[in-house]
This record gives sequence, structure tokens and C-alpha cells, in this order.
Amino acid sequence: GMPKPLGRHARLAAQVVRRAKRFPDLGLIFRPIPPSKLRVCGHSDAAFERDTSGRTQSGFVLAFCEDHLTEGQESWWSPAMWRSTRVKRACSSTLAAESQAALDAIRHLEWVATLLGEAMNEDFDIENREKWMKSLVSCLMIDCKSLWDTTSGAIGATSHSDKVAALDVVILREHMRRLGVP
Repeated sequence: GMPKPLGRHARLAAQVVRRAKRFPDLGLIFRPIPPSKLRVCGHSDAAFERDTSGRTQSGFVLAFCEDHLTEGQESWWSPAMWRSTRVKRACSSTLAAESQAALDAIRHLEWVATLLGEAMNEDFDIENREKWMKSLVSCLMIDCKSLWDTTSGAIGATSHSDKVAALDVVILREHMRRLGVP
């Protein structure tokens, strides 16, 4: 259905306009990337118990980048979408918050990569999209060592006392495997 804007949306839009007027020389630049090198990357983060009510905030940014971003080389990077929100479930740890943020990011990463694959490849088949994903997805960047350790296999996901967070990590690891995310 149609969006139903609230007063807070108007205040947010006014804040964006104020900042744009305050810094008129700043802007977003979208660089051209050849289709053969075009990939989608994601960045996720969470702030455990960030606000005064003890709730956790999470967010992600998805961007278009070049295929060599994960090889330690410089790459064009153009923002595609972002989201910041309170996490859906209560969190008992930073790992729980970061895993929810990363799951949200990787699910949107797959959605954007699927749209990109369909737009760029006439042979694209959504039911067999996994074969395309590795050529469209670059990486998911996180800043949480405990999440990195569990998704990379350095620490087993089931070794954590928070079983819901451990399950999120297993699901995240499976998404990463399917998408070819390092």
C-alpha cells in the first residue's frame, strides 16, 4: 500500500534539507562502473542498548562497487540503499544485535543483487539465482569480532549461551555461503 507519513517523517525531511543547506558543497557522487565489474557490497552495524530505553539500534548500507573491492584495492563505491532501525527482537549481547543487523543487510544484499542480475542478464532465472549471486555480490563488512569469529568458523556458533543469536549466526553463515561472501 501507500506509505503513511507521520510527523517524524516531516521532521526528518526538514533535518535533511537543513543539513543540505548548511553544507552546499557536499554531495553524493555516483561513479560509472562497467557492468562486467559491477558488484553489490554491504556494511552492517548495531549499537547494543543504545537509546535511553535500552533498545538496540541497527542499520546497514548497500552500495555498488567494483569487483576488486575484496582484493585490497581501491574501488568506486556508490550508495544504493540504507536503513537504520531498532532491532526486531530484544538483544542480550552485542553478538545478538550485530547478527540481526548483518542478517537484515545480507537479505537486502541478495534482493538488490537479484534485481541487478535480472536487469543485466537476459538468461537470469530467479529460481536458479544462486549461480548468478557469486558474480554479483562482493562482500558484507562488519565491525564485530565475535560475529566475524563465529561466521568464519573460528568459534562454533553453538558455543554461545544465547541460542537465538547462535541460530542467527548459522542462518547468516548459510546466506554467506550461498552468495559467495567471504
